[in-house]
Amino acid sequence: MEVMGEGPSPIDVRFARFAGADALRFDQSQNGASMSPIYARAEPSPLNGNDNLPSVSDGKCSMAGTWDLPANPNPPGAPAATFSFDRAGNFVGGPLGSDLCAAHTMYGTYRLSPGWFQLTSNVGLGACAWWYTAGYPAVFTDDCNSVTLTQMYDNCTGGRGYFNQVTTMTRRH
Repeated sequence: MEVMGEGPSPIDVRFARFAGADALRFDQSQNGASMSPIYARAEPSPLNGNDNLPSVSDGKCSMAGTWDLPANPNPPGAPAATFSFDRAGNFVGGPLGSDLCAAHTMYGTYRLSPGWFQLTSNVGLGACAWWYTAGYPAVFTDDCNSVTLTQMYDNCTGGRGYFNQVTTMTRRH
């Protein structure tokens, strides 16, 4: 389990496993040394997780919808693309103008909070493992139809083809 706060904060990775029907055990280490595990009570979500969705709005603008991205000439590079974000914190992407409902080549999860966009999981955006996160200050235009993302951190360290430079996405209508 990767634990991350809102904004550019340290990431803490822990292994989580059930320790009975209603308890989780979080194993942790510090500087390579094992520490005592932490236990937490676990109750099933009455709405199967839909009662604790990630933030997908900055209070005025939302990522929900379909967005076009220009090609990225920076290494490793990536062609122009279309991404679609939903209100539950998921996204899919594919070649520019593609029908993402029919097929997609990229997918993952995201979070948007005031001034901050995060990729919380992703597949197909480059040579990154699915759990490599990234964070970007997000600046929307007044009409919320364009957002500029400037990379603040990226755990992929150079392997991400998309969003590895200042990227401006334009909402498709």
